[in-house]
Amino acid sequence: MRNMAEKMRRDKLNTYVAEIASIVPLGSGANKRIDKTSVLRLAANYIRMHKVLKDDDEASKVPPLLGREVTHSLAEAIGGFLLVVTSSGKVLYITEAVDQFFGHTQVDLLGHSIYNVIHPDDHEIFQQQLIPRGDNCWRSFFCRMMEKVLSRNDPGRYEIIHVVGQLRSLPQMQLSSSITSPTTPSPVAPSPHESIASGDHDEDESSDNEGEMQPLKVANKTGTHMLVSFVRVVKDRPITELSLVESTQEEYITRHGMDGKILYTDHRISFVTGLMPCEVVGTSAFNYMHQDDILWSIVAQKLMFTSTQGQGIVSYRLKCKNGDLITLRSRGFLEVNKQTGQVESFV
Repeated sequence: MRNMAEKMRRDKLNTYVAEIASIVPLGSGANKRIDKTSVLRLAANYIRMHKVLKDDDEASKVPPLLGREVTHSLAEAIGGFLLVVTSSGKVLYITEAVDQFFGHTQVDLLGHSIYNVIHPDDHEIFQQQLIPRGDNCWRSFFCRMMEKVLSRNDPGRYEIIHVVGQLRSLPQMQLSSSITSPTTPSPVAPSPHESIASGDHDEDESSDNEGEMQPLKVANKTGTHMLVSFVRVVKDRPITELSLVESTQEEYITRHGMDGKILYTDHRISFVTGLMPCEVVGTSAFNYMHQDDILWSIVAQKLMFTSTQGQGIVSYRLKCKNGDLITLRSRGFLEVNKQTGQVESFV
């Protein structure tokens, strides 16, 4: 009798989950079968998103969604995808164009923490952008996002992304159960294979807790704000696009964040220093300078930030891959965000 009752309970649960999967848009339109845990996660995220859009007055003024073909063409033209994240890091919505750049599907990311695919060293950068700052609601920043891993032995590969968007407050009704939790939970650095390494799970192992839904905890993890943003991948300039004159010159181009972190460099850096672009991207430029030249480089950098022309020149000694020192002269130019009027990077 006990085995029969247990079987009836599982059959009943499977029937309910199958019915939910047929209702949720992404569940019913998925190319492959989705496990029960993902169905419940997508359903909870769909309810959360529907609640936000229903209670948001500004969202009601937005025209109907574009067709899939138009969305694909827009993503290809601009070179990015739309991302909506709550202040707690939950991915509320992401367009399917993310698959073109990182290999992740919407099912892989919706309802999960964005920190699962953000480089651990950039968690604090992303988290700071989700904190309200008075009247300044525009956001523009750089960080690294991980491509989908193909195997468990794959350490994961990261690409630099530029996130531009606006921080908006969530509707008050959505926050009814989260007012008692004003602090944003600190992101925990996951394994590259956690949550997104594979979309398939063992249904037998998770059958005991799949039906347990705790709405209060879900609401508490939603946060107080959401970041509506557009993400663009900062791609390298192919060496085939360099002219003959450019390819023979002993110079290269780099883009830096405000802290000096290298966001991009072209392939010519390997001819000058012996370092490959993948070795230096994400690291600080000061790591490769001679110790006695760091102070003067910082002074020159601050002078560039305060100059009316928005540019500056500095000479320094740089460590090559083989340990030799070479003398370089760099000319920098500030890059100003046209919407916010703030400097976000320099070349």
